[in-house]
Amino acid sequence: MRGTTSALRIVFGKGLGSDYDAEFVSPVNGSPFHLFEGFALVNRLLCSAGPVGTSNGKPTKTMFARCADHFSATVSILEPTLVILQGRQVRRWAEPTLTPNRFFTDHLYEARFNGSRVMVCSFSHPSAHGALRWGDKLDAPYLIEVVAPTIRQALRHS
Repeated sequence: MRGTTSALRIVFGKGLGSDYDAEFVSPVNGSPFHLFEGFALVNRLLCSAGPVGTSNGKPTKTMFARCADHFSATVSILEPTLVILQGRQVRRWAEPTLTPNRFFTDHLYEARFNGSRVMVCSFSHPSAHGALRWGDKLDAPYLIEVVAPTIRQALRHS
């Protein structure tokens, strides 16, 4: 969850870092909370068929179709203004629900859902290999050059 932590630190204006104390948000009117308590982690695909004991899923078309309905219902309930997609294929899977309305960059677009504006950031998975990896090092080029500026841009448009 280090990549998610980095993304949330940016969302909450904390900057990148590894100091746990800086992961707490102190709202003007309310009690402090850990940044993990200030977002919802949602999986686009809720099931998978793959080898037992591995994370190598082999989802079927039926799974994608049925989970699409659940994903759409979840977005409807949560009413997000910012969505961060983690994984190169996740954007394609999410687009039927979060259909691009306006593109800002290759990693940022605006969608409309139930009449509301949603800023969508689309990144590689934090544990991706090679140059797309950004979850384990605070100086990872993808984190510094793509993730951080894209999230900041999305917040400016929110």
